[in-house]
Amino acid sequence: MKLLGLLLALISGLFFVIGYVITSKIKNKDKLSYFAISLAFVVMLNLIIFDLIPEVIEIFKGTYFIAILLILGGLGVLKVLDCFIPAHHHEHKDEEDIHEEHNSHVYHIGIVTLISLFLHNIIEGIAIYSLATNNIKLGLFMCIGVALHNIPLGIEIAISLSKERNKKGFNKVLITALALSSLFGALLVSLFGNINELFLGIISCLTLGMIIYLAFFEFLPEIYNNRKHKEIYCGIITGVIIILLSLII
Repeated sequence: MKLLGLLLALISGLFFVIGYVITSKIKNKDKLSYFAISLAFVVMLNLIIFDLIPEVIEIFKGTYFIAILLILGGLGVLKVLDCFIPAHHHEHKDEEDIHEEHNSHVYHIGIVTLISLFLHNIIEGIAIYSLATNNIKLGLFMCIGVALHNIPLGIEIAISLSKERNKKGFNKVLITALALSSLFGALLVSLFGNINELFLGIISCLTLGMIIYLAFFEFLPEIYNNRKHKEIYCGIITGVIIILLSLII
């Protein structure tokens, strides 16, 4: 049962790699970029509303002030990272610079998204392993649900990182680390037993703050600035379909 739990956690994380492979097979990276950003935005809204907020409420019953401070801490962490992660532009001063600035901003989004999702998938790995070792069916269903939203997020991260082609080796290391993050969470439970609920709550709040920052201060401005592209709307519709499928499962 433990081995199955580890395997399911690993499989869920490997679906990020499927997103990476899909990206490598599509030639028009710009159109895919617009599609992936809007798709990932919808998926992140789903994570915020149906995953992280209910989890934080359940863990921090009666101590919401602490939860709010931790969520703000997550927001602050990514804001600070803005100062250290290069290639971050929101302004489009000259028409001829729009394409270059878009690529730079997208790469920045990919890095901060990967950091946030790494933390989030540790939690998902813990949940998948815990469920699978007690009820195989529930563990399998959660694995499928996580895998479904990992594909579009994997596409968004892969297309974002591809904007800096001179960092291919480094980008592959980042994707590999993200793909193994769920397994890392499962290994924590396997090696040390049940994880302290407070520890999970802290990670959940920090992750929630990070993803809120990404969704509304990184993804949303990028979507708005490129709203004239039809791929933006195709991505939103596809994201809604994926969310509905994951909720049914």
